[in-house]
Amino acid sequence: MMDHILQLLQWLVPTGGVGMLLGWLTSTRLRHARVNKEVHDTYKAMYEDVHGQLLQLSEETSELRTLLARLERAITKGSSCRIWATCPIRRELQRTEVEPDLRQLLRQRPRARRDTPTARDHTSGDSDAPPALDLDPP
Repeated sequence: MMDHILQLLQWLVPTGGVGMLLGWLTSTRLRHARVNKEVHDTYKAMYEDVHGQLLQLSEETSELRTLLARLERAITKGSSCRIWATCPIRRELQRTEVEPDLRQLLRQRPRARRDTPTARDHTSGDSDAPPALDLDPP
């Protein structure tokens, strides 16, 4: 009976089988260790990138806060200025977002083409008649 078990084991596990089994187990452990190291290195690189961007944004935020503080100081000093009532900066500061910017309106005004008649052009067939008076002043 013992001989049969030994023969069966020798037939199932040839001489290279044990070595191959040990090699497979160690290679699996090495593969898992390599994968874990790659994941760790990836997270480390991502952390360093995010940390660098966070530092850069922090510097930009501090610069913006400094500029905002300077602007606030200038605005508070403006009220004691002798020309504050007619100052163009005051009008610009009091303008709301829904109120259109006058400069943009002036830029967007369409120009009348020469070949299209305007409201001031004489449209009647009688060329000797005087043009109609515009009752609405500009």
